[in-house]
Amino acid sequence: VRAGDARPQVEGDAVSARLLHRIRLRGTVEVYDISVAENTQHSEAHLPGVEECLVLTRGRVTTGPTAAPTDLSEGESIRFDAARPHLYQGRAGHNRAVLLMVHPES
Repeated sequence: VRAGDARPQVEGDAVSARLLHRIRLRGTVEVYDISVAENTQHSEAHLPGVEECLVLTRGRVTTGPTAAPTDLSEGESIRFDAARPHLYQGRAGHNRAVLLMVHPES
């Protein structure tokens, strides 16, 4: 999801919200506050069915499946199959994100 993409929005008195991803699940979601340094981290495949959803809140990051990584800017997000090798690389001095790891029901 890119920052300028048209997405469903809800406006309230104090909160305005834009839908980034809808995740249907039976299982567990782990939520992480992460920082990503400018070096590259290669992550091995997780168990089958595991997905990662990253929302970049600061900086620029390259992430996603090793075979097809995506460059993200602040305010953008990605959701990918983490049961394949994937990577993380910061592209700015200070990179922060919220990472959701979605584990299927065992």
